[in-house]
Amino acid sequence: MKKHLTDMGFVALYNNDAEFALKAKMVISLVFVPLDDLDGFVEELGQELPQELQPLLDWFEDNYMGRLNRRGNGRRRPLFPPETWNLYDRVLNDQDRTNNHVEAAHRRIQTELGVHHPTTWKFIDEQRLDNEGKTKNV
Repeated sequence: MKKHLTDMGFVALYNNDAEFALKAKMVISLVFVPLDDLDGFVEELGQELPQELQPLLDWFEDNYMGRLNRRGNGRRRPLFPPETWNLYDRVLNDQDRTNNHVEAAHRRIQTELGVHHPTTWKFIDEQRLDNEGKTKNV
């Protein structure tokens, strides 16, 4: 979201105006709303946000919820469906809210291989070398 605020030219306002920052964070807080209540909360939030933040809500709606169809019967398919990003059930079930453990494993592999974007063959070669080293020590 912060990148999108930067693209909109609002990062200074976000950093210096606590009320503006709070309103902007309300858009991201939608991740904690139950899926069945999401439409109502977005509608209500649209009424509360200042005019300059409406494009942020539109961006969120387009990418994460899907824009309402013109006939009012459902939504278009979003880029990231709510089932993939909504955290409501995860919080209730005391599950991880992030994939930091995956990021840590990825970072460890990058460090061991010595490159940021290893190819599959680089990974296989390193695994072979590692296995060869282990069998020689036996």
